Amino acid sequence: MLKDCAPGSTVRLANHSRVVRFAGKAYPSLPKFDNIEYGHVRKLVRFLGISVDCAAKYLPTVFKPEPKPKPSKTSGPAK
Repeated sequence: MLKDCAPGSTVRLANHSRVVRFAGKAYPSLPKFDNIEYGHVRKLVRFLGISVDCAAKYLPTVFKPEPKPKPSKTSGPAK
């Protein structure tokens, strides 16, 4: 997901976690474990400013694509 949704991001292993850097920001608390809780991923995406629509392509169980606005039911010009 990071390669496509956050091009140029880097991941570094620290003592107890992974540090993800992107767009001048660093998220220092992504767990080292293979199973990462959804809350960490949501917080990472929100903190680093990654597009939710892009993240939803890779993690559909974690993110729902943002709904498209529905067209209004009024037709014709207002009187």
